[in-house]
Amino acid sequence: MTLLRLQTLLYLGAMCVTIPLSDLSAQQKIPIAVVSLRDGGFFPQKITCSSGKLLLVVKNKSQADNIILGMARTDGLTAIPAAATPQLSQDYVLTLGSGTYTLTDSAHPKWTPLTLIVQ
Repeated sequence: MTLLRLQTLLYLGAMCVTIPLSDLSAQQKIPIAVVSLRDGGFFPQKITCSSGKLLLVVKNKSQADNIILGMARTDGLTAIPAAATPQLSQDYVLTLGSGTYTLTDSAHPKWTPLTLIVQ
């Protein structure tokens, strides 16, 4: 299955899948979640994953030039410190504990955030 196909499954199923990455050994795998930031917010709006490592890929498909991404768990633990993200695609390798996380663009507080449920 190709990465393009996996991304299609992520968009339709709003779930995480596991793929091997080229910089990892053949025995290691890491889940990947691909989300798009569009004018108005993130798509999908909700993803559920298992705790542990996660490769989060954020594709900026909005018309906005000023994007400031940040992610925190509902108890306040910061997973991604808020920072300007001028690239069209931003990758984050995260180690996440159980909980509900919210990915936001603080430059656009009215846009719909991404809710990431980690079990």
